[in-house]
Amino acid sequence: MSNSNQELSRMILDFLESDAKFVTMSPKEKSKVFRIYDDILESFYKCLIFDNVYPILLIHDYKTALFVKEVLDDTANIIPALHRITVRTIS
Repeated sequence: MSNSNQELSRMILDFLESDAKFVTMSPKEKSKVFRIYDDILESFYKCLIFDNVYPILLIHDYKTALFVKEVLDDTANIIPALHRITVRTIS
């Protein structure tokens, strides 16, 4: 893992650990939430740095996929490059 990935992971964990709901989650739930944040922020990074990258977020849970899509759409209104991120539900 590169230093920038480690820094991003630390930043995400610091943010999540300050949330009361996150602290009460099971280790499995915490891992899932962390992976979601990590994947989304990695997609943001790739869209902002590379013009020819079109990330696809594959999400198992339909409700989570809808939520992530909504957040991405709202954020893409501010940062247009994020319109290149696609969210798909898989089973």
